[in-house]
This record gives sequence, structure tokens and C-alpha cells, in this order.
Amino acid sequence: LIRQGLRATNDTAAVAKFWVGSFTWILLFQIAIMSFWLKLMYQRQRRYFVEHFVLLIHLHSGFIFLLTFISTLRTYLHFDWLSRSLSLWWFAIATLLAMYFYYGQSKRKTLLKYLIFCFLYAIMFFLAIVLSFLTSFLFF
Repeated sequence: LIRQGLRATNDTAAVAKFWVGSFTWILLFQIAIMSFWLKLMYQRQRRYFVEHFVLLIHLHSGFIFLLTFISTLRTYLHFDWLSRSLSLWWFAIATLLAMYFYYGQSKRKTLLKYLIFCFLYAIMFFLAIVLSFLTSFLFF
């Protein structure tokens, strides 16, 4: 562990590059965990785990596409204010609408489950980032 610490302090750029390279695995881990939470929240609908997983893959791929498009706009048109607000609003509204239309529950139930989902997502994302950083540090 001490050797890893010395190695990481000598080459911090390589540790950061290794961690960013493992971000895909972090995202897949996050989607799998959140699919499990959706499976628990929508237990009465008797949907398969894979259905929740595909829904979250769809939402995340749309978000990544939007971030790519926005970074292109930032590069060529210098829309910094638009990029930050548009990406976060899109993800929040698209997730809410996807939950409403896909699961077909009332607006009140959907909003409540959406707020629970967002809270759990924030916690799980933070834990996934911390755990990935620690594992990247150990296996670098």
C-alpha cells in the first residue's frame, strides 16, 4: 500500500488517466445498481431487471450524446452558459418523463419515485466514484 502511494504521487497524471479510462465500468456499475433500485420501486409491475437496465442505458446514452453535442457547441460557438444548464435540465426532465411514460403511473407517484430515484442516484454515484478511485489507486 505504501509502495502504491509512492508510485501514485510520482505519476499523478497516469493515475488520473487510468481512472478516467475506467469510467465506462463505473457507469455500467452505476446503471446496474440503479436498475436494481428501479426493480424494487416498481415491483408490482413485474418487469424484468433487464427492462430497467435498458431504460437507464437509453437515458445515459442520450445524455452522453447531448454532452458530446454541447461540447462541440462550446468549442466552436462558445456557449458556456447553455452547455451547463441544458445538459442538467435535459437529464432531469428526460428521466422524469421516461419514468412517467414508461411505467405509466400517476403524476404524483411518478414524481415521488423520481425524487427517491434522484436521491439514490446521487448517493450511488458518489459511492461509485469513491470506490472506483480507491480501486484505481490500488491497481494502478
